[in-house]
Amino acid sequence: MNTQKLFILIVGVCIIGVGAFAIYTKMQSEIKPQPQSEPTGEPAVTIVRTNNGYEPRDVIIKKGQIVLWKNESKDYHWPASDLHPTHGIYPEFDPLRPIAPGAEWKFKFDRVGKWNFHDHIRANKTGTVTVTQ
Repeated sequence: MNTQKLFILIVGVCIIGVGAFAIYTKMQSEIKPQPQSEPTGEPAVTIVRTNNGYEPRDVIIKKGQIVLWKNESKDYHWPASDLHPTHGIYPEFDPLRPIAPGAEWKFKFDRVGKWNFHDHIRANKTGTVTVTQ
């Protein structure tokens, strides 16, 4: 293969790669949930993240109620819906950032169902929020 054909091939591959990356980046920004404003109102339930995990691990609430996650552990944590690591089953159920020790995060459940969650940082720490009518 001569040098000119090799050069054209390399440039073509680079153009295709840059185009594919641009399309992928645009698609990712469109499917990522946007940070929600903190819901107002009193939480129906508080789930505390201790050094050992979530307490209680399993809660039952009604649709439209708020759950408060309170971090009483020594580490950051990040409660989010399954599946790890994409949180795709209920993507809005994700603070999109870690929760610092001593901090808290609220989420209002507007979908009926059984929602498994995990700590995005330590995925073996899990729980369930069951939402009824």
